[in-house]
Amino acid sequence: MSLAQIKRLSLNAQITLLSVCLVVITAGILMSAYWLQTANYSQNQIERRLQSAENVINQYLFAKASILETASRVLTADFGFKQAVATKDSATIQSVLFNHGQRIEADLMVLVDTEGHVLSTSSVVDLPIESLQHAVQALSFDLQSTQILVIDEKVYQLILLPVKAPRTIAYSLIGFKIDSLALQELKRLNDIDVTLVADEQVLYSSLPSISQASQNVNSPQLDDKGFWRQNNFANTAIQFAKDDSVYAVLSASLEAEKKEFEQLIRSMLLMGSAIVLVSVVLSRLLSLRITTPLSKLIDITKKISRGNFSIQEKAQSSSLEFSELNKAFFRMGEAIQQREGEIKYQAEHDALTGLFNRSMLLSNIDRALEQEKDFLIVGVNIRQFAQVNDTMGPQAGDECLRFVAQRLQQYLTRFSDSEFAYAARIAADDFLISIPIVSESEVSYIVHDLNGTLSRPYTLNDLTINLNFRLGVTSTLACTCNAETLLRRVAIAANFAKTEQSRIRYYVHGEDEAYLARLQMLEELKDAINNDDGELFFNYQPKLDLSENKVNKAEALIRWINKNGEFVNPEVFIGLAEQSGLIVTLTRWVITKVIEQLADWQTQGHIINVSINLSAQDIQHPDFVDFLLQQIALFKVSASQITLELTERDLVENEELVVERLTYLKSLDFDVSVDDYGIGQSSLSKLKRLPIDELKIDKSFIMKLDQSETDQDIVSSTIALGHKLGLRVVAEGVENKESLQLLREFDCNLVQGYFVSRPLKAKEFIDWYLSYEIPLVSEYKMD
Repeated sequence: MSLAQIKRLSLNAQITLLSVCLVVITAGILMSAYWLQTANYSQNQIERRLQSAENVINQYLFAKASILETASRVLTADFGFKQAVATKDSATIQSVLFNHGQRIEADLMVLVDTEGHVLSTSSVVDLPIESLQHAVQALSFDLQSTQILVIDEKVYQLILLPVKAPRTIAYSLIGFKIDSLALQELKRLNDIDVTLVADEQVLYSSLPSISQASQNVNSPQLDDKGFWRQNNFANTAIQFAKDDSVYAVLSASLEAEKKEFEQLIRSMLLMGSAIVLVSVVLSRLLSLRITTPLSKLIDITKKISRGNFSIQEKAQSSSLEFSELNKAFFRMGEAIQQREGEIKYQAEHDALTGLFNRSMLLSNIDRALEQEKDFLIVGVNIRQFAQVNDTMGPQAGDECLRFVAQRLQQYLTRFSDSEFAYAARIAADDFLISIPIVSESEVSYIVHDLNGTLSRPYTLNDLTINLNFRLGVTSTLACTCNAETLLRRVAIAANFAKTEQSRIRYYVHGEDEAYLARLQMLEELKDAINNDDGELFFNYQPKLDLSENKVNKAEALIRWINKNGEFVNPEVFIGLAEQSGLIVTLTRWVITKVIEQLADWQTQGHIINVSINLSAQDIQHPDFVDFLLQQIALFKVSASQITLELTERDLVENEELVVERLTYLKSLDFDVSVDDYGIGQSSLSKLKRLPIDELKIDKSFIMKLDQSETDQDIVSSTIALGHKLGLRVVAEGVENKESLQLLREFDCNLVQGYFVSRPLKAKEFIDWYLSYEIPLVSEYKMD
């Protein structure tokens, strides 16, 4: 089982598995150690048995050797035997050897001369004289110890002593046969099987069969690698002859030890299984004592997660830790319930005033609409509230907001019998109040009464403050709309109250549809920008340089024909874009497309300066300058080919930042032009410090220039003033020859208008540019 699979097990199963694994590992280690100790002990015991058997065999051979030596010395010391040997009395020699061999039960009695030739023999077992003679020739005439001799595949332990009269005249050879009977006697003494081997051939063995004896002889002998690696016997070899030709293999049976060890292993396995079983049961009980309280705590957690905080703190029969954990969960549930209540309150209420917020107001309005209740929604805006903050500080402003909230709540106490009377703060100085009504006749009275209540003086730090309000009003009477629609209508009415400078403004049927139409137009404008599928395009209106009588400048004018094929007035959709903040995105699209067109004209060999109209939002945007520079670098267009046009209103909004950025752009060789000059708010002092290159006189002064002396005075003085300030002057809206002639006389630098050319698409503009002549009469009519 992998670690990942173990992790997917339940805690109960993991604890049980861990306990069983620990018990099994521990039992395995103990059994292995006991097995090794038992094996070493058994091996030592067998080694001692084999050592003891070897000692017994050596003692046995030593005893036989003592008998042989005594018997041989008695024989060689017998006078009659010596005389018979000296006289070569074979009959006497034969008789003595036979009788003496019978007395000591010797298996071999032989007399050899000093040259090693057999003189006489007496043997219980008949031996061929040739084999005996050959074996005697191989004897070592060592008179100090017994020797082992193999004669015709029979093994004898013998001793060789000289017969002296007084010199050595012969040798007596006396021996005992080592055969199966002797080996069985040794087994009886040691409980060890003995196998006699001569010249790598098994001669005798106490084992049941010679084949088994041969197998033991060829098996590894006992060593320090552990007796369990042997077969059924542990073997060791002892030498009988000095030349290793004759040796004995001692075989200790391991059958009894193996049976005992197997019985021991079975007992240990049985005990280990019992221990594992007990450990499984105990670990299961332990895990249940852990997991059962945990399961209860999990159930408590699930209840808390579902918002059910009705948890009873119960005494636990588990351990102290689980009891403490249960108490901690109970306290956690209480704390979460308290915090959730606080969070819910904060989510539904305005933090400063304690009134409902907009989302809670919507929820309550929806609930009232579901119950088909009629009510009045009044939007309350504090007029010139910013002045309170500016003059008295933000703390005083916050206090004023709380005062207004208190007045609204006090006013709602009149409708305490209705659950649908509530007030909310939805913006910095904007409030909403819902008031139950029955008929339309109540509306005017309630609204004026509310305005009077709110307009009463407020006392702040011993100061009396008068606040003025604008109210936007709508109701559910004769309306099947939802909460969002009601709030939108209140907002529309409140906005009209601001623009119309009125204290109370009621929503008028149809204004909502117009508002939604503007929103729809705004969405369509976004799609037109994003899709870039040709709905938005440019016309370029040429500018005639009167001093050089040529056209090398134009103004880019954006046009929009929507998906329905309808022409949308630029003043309408550009105004909407400015109000919604979409103007920045629109201007970026304009800049990209105009610079791309300039690059295209440049490849055709036409270097033309184009004016691009900007808004205050554009020039104040932090990324505007970087974006403009990236585009001219991308399309390899010179900054000198671009004139940035801003209105007087745009120039005075956040004037310091605008001046800073225009100064920087002017240093990069961009031209800056003031559009619609003469109808805005710029003073001469502001005009003097602005980094501009060009003044553009508004068309309202130019279109009827030939008919109005007042306009002529204004235009001529403006042109003169512009020249004194070092600026170019452009007159837009030139519609006839007479106005053009007057502008020549006033020394105007550039003119544009339908008398010169109407706005043209890019290709038409180039065709016109290549073939135009200075117009004397108008060739075009206004669209």
